[in-house]
Amino acid sequence: SCATWSFSNIQNPVAFAGFRSGAPRLIMARVAKQMERAIVVLGCTGAGKTKMSIELCERFNGEVINADAMQLYRGLPIVTNVATLAERRDVPHHCLELVDPHLDAPYTVHEFLAKATAAVEDVCRRGKVPVVVGGTNYYIEALLFRDSLAVEESGASPRGAAANPPVPPHEPTPTEGRGEDDASGPTDPERASVDVVPAAGEVSEQSLHEQLVAVDPMMAERLHPNDKRKIARSLEVFQRRGVPHSEILAQQVPELRFESVCCIWVGCEQPALDARLDTRVDDMICGGLMKELESFHAQTAAAARGGPAINFTQGILQAIGFKEFAPVLTAKAEGKEVTDALLAECVDDMKLQTRRYARKQTRWITNRLLRQDNPAVHCLKVDSTHAPAWDRTAREPAALFVQKWLDGSPLPGNCQELRARAAEPDEVWKKYTCERCDRILNGKHEWEIHLNSRQHRKRKRRRVDGAATATRSLRHSQTADIGGHDLQSDGS
Repeated sequence: SCATWSFSNIQNPVAFAGFRSGAPRLIMARVAKQMERAIVVLGCTGAGKTKMSIELCERFNGEVINADAMQLYRGLPIVTNVATLAERRDVPHHCLELVDPHLDAPYTVHEFLAKATAAVEDVCRRGKVPVVVGGTNYYIEALLFRDSLAVEESGASPRGAAANPPVPPHEPTPTEGRGEDDASGPTDPERASVDVVPAAGEVSEQSLHEQLVAVDPMMAERLHPNDKRKIARSLEVFQRRGVPHSEILAQQVPELRFESVCCIWVGCEQPALDARLDTRVDDMICGGLMKELESFHAQTAAAARGGPAINFTQGILQAIGFKEFAPVLTAKAEGKEVTDALLAECVDDMKLQTRRYARKQTRWITNRLLRQDNPAVHCLKVDSTHAPAWDRTAREPAALFVQKWLDGSPLPGNCQELRARAAEPDEVWKKYTCERCDRILNGKHEWEIHLNSRQHRKRKRRRVDGAATATRSLRHSQTADIGGHDLQSDGS
């Protein structure tokens, strides 16, 4: 195993002497084979991925390869939830806190892929085990599978490259989160005749969504009508290829970069995870989140003054917290009073978005990774629901699984069961409309969250109070009319 042949073995005179005889080929073959392996720690935010990755590194002579897009930026440790030096416990970390969010352009998935693959090769070259961990599943997918992308999901290009390079008629075009094959086939004239807008910012969400319905109704059903970025991305794919984005994704058969991948999925029961995430947001606020956000917002606002509005869909501003606390940050910057009600609403919004993001991460694991059914991807799901039972329900099962995987022994994982569950249809794409709040929700879970939200309850209460006031006014008016009629009758 990779853990057996560490760099210290090569430095050993006896082991090194083998390089001058017939033995070194076996040793080098084992090291080269291990370079094609990787451990990946998966899971939603708050489940315990960081803790698991560090413990696996300590046990199997590994090094962490960060795959969290927000943790590539430095200077914002609270909002990005970067592991502290104490939590890292001297385990080497790669692809972490590389970018200055004020001076550097937003980091692209291409740059991450180049940096991460180089780090994996370096770790394996030194006889150690690469342990990939992070919550940006799009980055993990790009690292695990060859040709899984051509440009970043947002349409951004590597620094210095054209934003929208020309694409030959039969050249693979980028897709959101997964690459395309090269079998584009002939273009359907009827589909190609649809006029796709060149820039999403120039048109409304409704107009973009209507165009997507016309050319790719399946993708239009999956995407939220207000998600201009992803809708425009799907329209761009159709415009360049003449094939619906949904069809291209359905035909994907990605090629694994590694000979074998060991995935440890750190799971947690939803009620316990929701409570844990709410507590974490509270802890972040107590730990100085507002001060960190205010400082960054002040610099960002100053830089953007006189220019375009702050874009919460690019770079570090995508991190949960910036957009959610924007009303408070803007009010403070303008010298206005920040009420307790406004602050509470922002806190609730951050908690809601964090819980929603956690569910999105879980959906990627079940709907994308597990459904690929790649025999070289071995997966074990462990349970972090009860913190006191971590060793028994998470660490030890994961360590046993990884050891067997390194040894080439039969794996006792629950991958087949997980894949069977992943194949079951879900209801996540069904749309629910709240006319009172003028919002469209994806899936039953988001609908139920919205019904219990502070905003919906406030509007519902306002409507009920308004209806009651109108009823009282109507009754008073009717009584006055009746009373006036009686007086007139009495007077006559």
